[in-house]
Amino acid sequence: MSAIFKGADFSAPINFVGMYSDSTPMVKTDQWESIVANADTLVLRADSLNEFVVGMFLVDSVAESGGRIKRLVLPYLPGARQDRVNPTGDVLFTAKSIANMINQRFFEKVTYVDPHSPVMPAMLATSRNEFPLSRVYDKLWKGYTGVIVPDKGAYDRATTAFDTMGLDHLAIGSKVRDVSTGKLTGFAVTELEEGGHYIVIDDICDGGGTFIGLAEKIAEQGAFADLFVTHGIFSKGTDELKKHYKNIYTTDTRDIHDRNDVYIIKVVDEMENY
Repeated sequence: MSAIFKGADFSAPINFVGMYSDSTPMVKTDQWESIVANADTLVLRADSLNEFVVGMFLVDSVAESGGRIKRLVLPYLPGARQDRVNPTGDVLFTAKSIANMINQRFFEKVTYVDPHSPVMPAMLATSRNEFPLSRVYDKLWKGYTGVIVPDKGAYDRATTAFDTMGLDHLAIGSKVRDVSTGKLTGFAVTELEEGGHYIVIDDICDGGGTFIGLAEKIAEQGAFADLFVTHGIFSKGTDELKKHYKNIYTTDTRDIHDRNDVYIIKVVDEMENY
């Protein structure tokens, strides 16, 4: 977790100390009075739903002490993938629940990037400040043969990358997901240039199954690829992914600065000033 309170010429990081015996979070700082007096922004990079909740509790504590946090910089919107009730699978509508938690804090502005789908941002009752993906993709190498879209859900962001990077080839991938089990099958990709060096573009890498299945189809055509995801979770590590992808890129939207197995592109500092 990375939580930093910001204000005019003011910055104060917060340490998530741990848990009490009943799993209630514990946070301590020797800068609390200065935070209450000077901070108007919280920059929150949470690696779990629990850490997001801690961030919201911090906002509440500032208000209780007489201050006010007007802006939330939340680069990765947690729960955005659960953007509907699925009666045959996961019935939680977490995107709406998280949006409600944010709305209850009455922020004047919420800044985020690549929110998976438009569902959660549309439910935010505040000024929605979405950082442009073109500014993220402009940091990538421009020498690729083309962009590969892993599935139809990634089409818009991949075409944004294609246009931003000025490439000549956009290839379309596909897969079949069993919504009741989550199992993936039926991977395919449209025609690639033999020997071509492509980049696969998507918003999130969690376990990596989509990208491993896609990479096998890329290799069958004699091409190879790098992988870029805006939000790197990598819940199963990267060892298997690195067998298939020459390079793996992500951004610093999550607090994974200590990783040495992926290339991290910094965007959060820019988001704070956007």
